[in-house]
Amino acid sequence: MAYLQLETITKHFARQRVLSEVSLDIEEGEFVVLLGPSGCGKTTLLRVIAGLEQQSAGRVLLRGRDISALPPAERDYGIVFQSYALFPNLTVAENIGYGIHGAGTERQARAQRVAQMLELVGLPGLEQRYPAQLSGGQQQRVAIARALATAPGLLLLDEPLSALDAIERVRLRTEIQKLQKRLGVTTIMVTHDQEEALAVADRIVVMQGGRIEQCGTPHAIYAQPATEFVAGFVGRMNHIRAMATSAHRANCGNLELPSTRQLRLGEPYRFGVRPEDVQILGATEPDASSHFAKVLKVEYLGPHTVMRLAVRGCDGLELQALLESRELAELSIKEDSMVRIRIPGDRVHSLSESPAREAMGAT
Repeated sequence: MAYLQLETITKHFARQRVLSEVSLDIEEGEFVVLLGPSGCGKTTLLRVIAGLEQQSAGRVLLRGRDISALPPAERDYGIVFQSYALFPNLTVAENIGYGIHGAGTERQARAQRVAQMLELVGLPGLEQRYPAQLSGGQQQRVAIARALATAPGLLLLDEPLSALDAIERVRLRTEIQKLQKRLGVTTIMVTHDQEEALAVADRIVVMQGGRIEQCGTPHAIYAQPATEFVAGFVGRMNHIRAMATSAHRANCGNLELPSTRQLRLGEPYRFGVRPEDVQILGATEPDASSHFAKVLKVEYLGPHTVMRLAVRGCDGLELQALLESRELAELSIKEDSMVRIRIPGDRVHSLSESPAREAMGAT
């Protein structure tokens, strides 16, 4: 039995449906990330788990026990919010000890627990400071310490890093991942940052339109996107519309694309190719499967460079190619020059329509 089970969770606000029959099993000790754009329902789902929102239909089970109707105080979790939510008039020690205050814990034992938590999050000796005297990263560490102070079975993180600068965000996400593995606490984190999700998660749940688009390991989500939405939201993706010419092949102009799924002859289909899988061939690499393309733009990004290419003979198709900047220098490629490209057949993804878009009647 899974540690946490969500069974067909549906949530309405007035006439607006924000969650639609979401079902998910989470194992004990797992780090699961709810990933998606603003308004996809991920934060609402987290709040339903926490009991801060009541689902319109469906059940939440913890270790097989139905906790759907329990108030937040009777659910075994700690929670960390985007805004830290620290009490400004309380010291760091008082903030961390707040959750265990009044639970019959002796003052000395509580002080020891606070010190232990500060050591755990890398802030020893800051007990008497106030939140205003801390940096954003330090405040969020205090919030994490407070959430873990009662040794909950479940840790909920609602966009915990989005208020931090880029360097601190990377540093703290690494610390959160190490802390989660060390403690073995089952963790659910909400984020809209794809890189963040790929870096820390055991499993990623991609959401859109109140539904789950795809659930899988970071590698599976990136390397095998199930829908057009997932392919475009997680990492960069070239989207190609092509017409089926056989059961497992389609054409976009003179560009042939293999398909892992059965195609109907003459029907249009969607395919995806990651920019890093668009190969740029050198002048001494003849290849019958290559295609000519014009370089429209070269965007230098430090160690990597992104090129925008117009593929000749492919009905105005434009692709992005990602390559190491060193490789670009060796090839001496500039804007407006012609290059030859190759797309390996095993790097072409057959993409299905998004279930969320289908539910909304999108085409």
